Amino acid sequence: MLVAHNEQKELVQLHRQFSREELQRLRQQQQFFCPQCQEPLQLKIGQIRIPHFSHFQQSDCEALFSERESQTHLLGKQHLYEFFERLALSPQLEPYLPQIKQRPDLLIEYVNRQFAIEFQCSNLQREIFLERTLGYIRAKITPIWILHTPQRKKNGLGIQKITLNHTLAQYMMQNNGQRYLITYDVASKTFYYYSNLLHVHKTQYLASINCIPLAHQRFPLLNQTKISRTKFEF
Repeated sequence: MLVAHNEQKELVQLHRQFSREELQRLRQQQQFFCPQCQEPLQLKIGQIRIPHFSHFQQSDCEALFSERESQTHLLGKQHLYEFFERLALSPQLEPYLPQIKQRPDLLIEYVNRQFAIEFQCSNLQREIFLERTLGYIRAKITPIWILHTPQRKKNGLGIQKITLNHTLAQYMMQNNGQRYLITYDVASKTFYYYSNLLHVHKTQYLASINCIPLAHQRFPLLNQTKISRTKFEF
């Protein structure tokens, strides 16, 4: 987690502007609590993962609503927060939505519509994915699922045959008659688009793969142009 409440019920967000010395003083001077369950949190300032808040062991909140966050997930949320902030979209980081009891990674508003941004770095059971997606839809919030780019997918661009298991395929979105996936690579700060997805057999798909650096990205997230089936011929 990158957000917490202090004893005064003020929201504390961990951003890059905090030095390690400032964080250590903050940890000594304040106590922190989960905005969702109100349980105490610990501020971790380690050498491997970026500074973050964490529930103590045996937390019901941790078991029901949170997943153990990797360095990749924490960094990705931080990158995306800064990206939406640069676009002046006033992003909310990890806001708890009591009406649906969910906490998206980010919540933004654009042209009088709300969007929940989920940066997914771990496998998510289909039942949980559907529950979260339908929760947002019931609250009139549009969910946007962004996957972490698999290491093996970073090398090739252009039209390729790819494998999408059922877990990955559930994140497909559709626009103007074409199916696509959006992924984000934290290391290179690059979005990868798997667009014009055409099912071939079982878990095999043809896809047009393109990338765009975070610095050049816009919102709404760029949609790729639909291409004709003839261009998929090898």
